[in-house]
Amino acid sequence: AVVSTQSTGTQSVDEEVESWERLSSRSSKLRDRERAQAFLEFLKPIKNEMTSLESTPLNKCHEVTERVQDYLDDLWKTVVDSGSPYGETRMRHLLTVLGNSWTR
Repeated sequence: AVVSTQSTGTQSVDEEVESWERLSSRSSKLRDRERAQAFLEFLKPIKNEMTSLESTPLNKCHEVTERVQDYLDDLWKTVVDSGSPYGETRMRHLLTVLGNSWTR
């Protein structure tokens, strides 16, 4: 099963990471596994930052925001050897999911 870079049904950063981890370990196509691993390089730190947010003092939240922004920028710029970027629709959805996480 190929995970599209354009659409997603994930409702959390955790689910997004899990989706790419499944592809990374289960795909029969090397190209798909490499693409998933490239995206996970930035998605895992985003997940960790969002997890740490709950215990971050309010006056330090801007630092978390900046780090997440940097990871998102790097994720957006990532184009793996297959030429597949992290799709725009998928990125928009991830931004919505992150925004919802921030407001909880």
